[in-house]
Amino acid sequence: MRTFTGAWARLGALAGLGAVALAGLAAPALAQQPYGGLWAGTAAQCRDPDGVDRMEITGNRFFWYETRCTAHGIATAGPGSWTMRLSCEGEGQRFTARPRISLPTPDRLVMENGPVGPNPRRQSYIRCPGL
Repeated sequence: MRTFTGAWARLGALAGLGAVALAGLAAPALAQQPYGGLWAGTAAQCRDPDGVDRMEITGNRFFWYETRCTAHGIATAGPGSWTMRLSCEGEGQRFTARPRISLPTPDRLVMENGPVGPNPRRQSYIRCPGL
């Protein structure tokens, strides 16, 4: 078994660090959107340990209890309002949605034409505090 010492070992270490740096440049983090965070219909739903009636938005990813979506083509549709295309997967199905999200206040989110819920035409959420 051959081991590298001296200059060769330093060169290998530098190459490894360069690869890590390039990986960071190749996949920049998505900026957090104003609508990012954990949302639910009520304060009690925010505290539900199973999270059945919650929605989490991180970057361009949307998560519900049994559904996850990736947003594409996010566009500003006015002050505090956005439209997008969602590619979703849930309960063994793949589907799309074209919701409009608005923030009437920083702690209230309204989603029209959402992919899930009892009334996907219009759902209102509150921001879950401290989570």
